Amino acid sequence: MDKEKRIVIKVGTAVLTGTSGVINEGVIKKLVESTVKLLESGCQIIIVTSGAIGAGMGRIKLYGHSLRHKQALASIGQLHLMNIYDKYFSRHKRLVAQVLLTKDDLDNHSRCINAKHTMETLLKSGVVPIVNENDTVAVDELPKDKKFGDNDILSAEVALKFDADMLIILTDVEGFCTIDPRFGKEVKLIKEVRAITGDLEKCAGRAGSQRGTGGMISKLQAMKMATSKGIVAYIANGRKKDVLLKILEGKSAGTKFLPRGKKSR
Repeated sequence: MDKEKRIVIKVGTAVLTGTSGVINEGVIKKLVESTVKLLESGCQIIIVTSGAIGAGMGRIKLYGHSLRHKQALASIGQLHLMNIYDKYFSRHKRLVAQVLLTKDDLDNHSRCINAKHTMETLLKSGVVPIVNENDTVAVDELPKDKKFGDNDILSAEVALKFDADMLIILTDVEGFCTIDPRFGKEVKLIKEVRAITGDLEKCAGRAGSQRGTGGMISKLQAMKMATSKGIVAYIANGRKKDVLLKILEGKSAGTKFLPRGKKSR
């Protein structure tokens, strides 16, 4: 396992929650255990987590799909989600830090520099930054150029802005497949992608779960963003045992997207 590798790990809503929207603490516990092993090997880890709105749905019954309902659910769920991460990292004597971002934060030069300085300080101190889009101010009714839209794109932006070596997107399927396994039976896992072609994009299918906003289309877009700047990227099943460790050990896990561009620091 390479030393001092900076890795962005994005955890999707479908990984973290059940069908009711309730956070599965067992999944977070196992994710934390694997993350701690990576930290102990010398890696720096940034977690980009989805699940705030889903976590809110598991805590309170708010009926409606308006902007204010999503904002309320996100604000309730974000606190619950961070408490769970903090609980399990604390068992390993690891601190976490909440980092809420909007697209404006990373597009604005001075704010992005400030965020980068904060991130560098956290990472060098051994703290695990846990990033989410600030859903209480960045949801559907904001202009598209003012929000990420889903955390797949956010994770790619974080990887680019904060000088990551690797991006791993954890989801509820094995990796990138020829067709979406939820909607077809003739499924074939593509283990390695050297170039994201038009034919590959046609395989991406439809949007994700009810509580998530992404899908394989947004994940493929994130892969394209990362690999174009020299970052190796993966899509893998976040519920599989030790999937993060297998990826870092070079074992077969999920789909590996090879970098095309040159990485610059």
